[in-house]
Amino acid sequence: MLTLLEKRWGKDFHPVLKMVEAAVEMHAIAMSTKDMEDLKDAVSAWAAIAKYVSPQVKAVEVDVTSGGNDLPRIIELVAPSKNSD
Repeated sequence: MLTLLEKRWGKDFHPVLKMVEAAVEMHAIAMSTKDMEDLKDAVSAWAAIAKYVSPQVKAVEVDVTSGGNDLPRIIELVAPSKNSD
């Protein structure tokens, strides 16, 4: 699909970068008009881009009524001290 888009729009075409360009323009319009719909559109545009450039976070439910048996384990990484030879 990217190959087809590059044929149509040129070798430098990249969909996410085009999304960013559009979002920047939408953001500028929203900041100048202060219109709520323009602001919502700008936020939606940035949210769509965030899916491609930011890691997704996932909510995890923890049952603390189980007496601690189901609590997640914590692994702590510690750098060795300089004195440990």
